[in-house]
Amino acid sequence: MLARALLLLWTAALLGTSASAADPRGNANLFLGRKVLDSGDWQSVDRQDELGVLLSLGRADWPVFIAVDLLAATDEGDIDNDFRGPATLDARTYEAAFGVRKIWAPGSTHPYVGAGIVWVTAKVDLTSFGETFDANDSALGPWVGGGVFWRLGRRINLGIDARWSAAEVFLDYGRGLGADKLKAGGLHGGITLGAGW
Repeated sequence: MLARALLLLWTAALLGTSASAADPRGNANLFLGRKVLDSGDWQSVDRQDELGVLLSLGRADWPVFIAVDLLAATDEGDIDNDFRGPATLDARTYEAAFGVRKIWAPGSTHPYVGAGIVWVTAKVDLTSFGETFDANDSALGPWVGGGVFWRLGRRINLGIDARWSAAEVFLDYGRGLGADKLKAGGLHGGITLGAGW
């Protein structure tokens, strides 16, 4: 009788462990920070304010989470060069990053690292002598990053995140204004706020 009860308890524990291991786990965090691009390529618009969403999705028994991150950055500035003359630039970059993220959980502190591929889109409006010219392009590249967040209570996340991304785009303004080959990735850093489950 005792052996049967122990066998039932052991079976229930195994089933409970496997069910909880299969439970969905994840984090959804808003990112607010700055993207720093190559100043030689982007001149007065190389420090872009950035907003994004960082998602980590998986299950309790997975060694790493699936990372899906969406980021948008923007800056506006004035330039003056010999070929185009004085001009105003409105520059935007968008990044859709996919990969894996390893999150450790020592208590309420959760350090993490991640890496993968990123699809970067750059859009620039150049206004010179009252006329606006626009150019855009997209390219694929790598990204790596990491950070830490703290779990406040059972669900709320508050942390910091940093990453590097790389992609080279070709911006052609047309109408004799020429074209530029630019590094559209960069260094990203900021704070995160969100929730985990």
